[in-house]
Amino acid sequence: MIARLAVRDLRDSWLLWSAAAFVAAAGAFVALIPATVIESALPVRGVTSLALLAIGGTVIVFTVVSVVVVTASVARATIDARRSTFGLWQVSGVLPRQVALVVFAQVALVAVLGAVPGAALGLWFGPGFARETLAAALGDFGAHVGMAGALVAVAVVVAVVCLAAIPAARRAGQTPPVRLLTDIDESNGDRKLGRARALAGKVVGAAVLVLIVYQLIVSLPGSVDEGGSQSLLIGPVIITLLCLSGRRAMATLARAWTAIVPKSWSISFFLARADVSRSRDGASAVIPFVVSIGLPVTFLAGTSVAASAAGSPVGNSSGGTALILFGPVLLAAIGGGAALLLRSVQRERESSVLHSLGAGVSVLGVQRLWEAAIVVVSAALVAIFALVLTVVTEVTALSAAYSSTAVYLDGRPLIITVGLCLTVALSVAASGVPAIARRSRK
Repeated sequence: MIARLAVRDLRDSWLLWSAAAFVAAAGAFVALIPATVIESALPVRGVTSLALLAIGGTVIVFTVVSVVVVTASVARATIDARRSTFGLWQVSGVLPRQVALVVFAQVALVAVLGAVPGAALGLWFGPGFARETLAAALGDFGAHVGMAGALVAVAVVVAVVCLAAIPAARRAGQTPPVRLLTDIDESNGDRKLGRARALAGKVVGAAVLVLIVYQLIVSLPGSVDEGGSQSLLIGPVIITLLCLSGRRAMATLARAWTAIVPKSWSISFFLARADVSRSRDGASAVIPFVVSIGLPVTFLAGTSVAASAAGSPVGNSSGGTALILFGPVLLAAIGGGAALLLRSVQRERESSVLHSLGAGVSVLGVQRLWEAAIVVVSAALVAIFALVLTVVTEVTALSAAYSSTAVYLDGRPLIITVGLCLTVALSVAASGVPAIARRSRK
């Protein structure tokens, strides 16, 4: 019975679960890029092997940041979007422990079904992409990846998704059905205890990341002559630290900057602002877009500051840069789009209420577009803050020992990544407009 319930629910709500499957596929696809570089370095000897291992290590760091932040965020958002369904299960007689087990099994199955075809596509794409991006610097080094690398990629993605799903699955089983069905928040005691636990975990994680940033900054001056590898990692760690603040902090940011727009300017914008800043999952898409925008801009700025200290040309991107940034940026952009899709699917009841109050199709459609824009702009603001923080810390650390250290702030990477994320977000938002029109005719 439990197995039939899980499979039937997956079939009936395939659109919602497809977002998580697509992100798992993208995660496995992206993970095959560092797997290709590392596996290609093993049979090679000499400088080429060392260069491939160094590049592969950097790609792994960026990929891990993207995979962990994005897949975990989307997995939790998917489970939260099914709260009313889990409440109905409990009312129908399914035990709380069984609800948690079914939810976890569903997430694991969806992760496997998504990661396997993503890894298969990565087996084809990874070697060719690594060969093209590194050919100018390393020549023909025999780029390849086998089934072992694909299995590792699938295992890592599935493990990350499942670990992220454990707290949400347990919460789905332990929450009383009345709260799940009516979306009532926890009682004061439960809410305080849950927030205290979450805050404690975030404080510990933030402390670890701050120590890592401090160690990277302290050791940065001594590494400039050897290439300044620490400058590659400062930005990603700062991005991870900012993402640790969670969706509540992102919602507060969105509410703060959108407050400058008068309420009378646009009803659609006001509705979008309220949804992003005040609803449970309204700002969940901000975090993936922060990764998509923040990783490349902090990486390029950080390496350019270190290059200026060493007296090297700044602002020159290479094939290695494309290899490092392509996967994480792509995965994070897809994750942001998936989070917006989840939000649009679970918002059908809200749209019906607004329509019954007189909101037309045009108002609700433009509201979706404004929500996408608010989410991306909020992510861009966080990324800009991370960019400034990265540049200031590196310039402060290097200027005393290297007089040639220069501040590097190039707006082109920011414009390109924001444009990519805005395109993805607006495309997802526009795809929901026909559904609004159909519901309005009923």
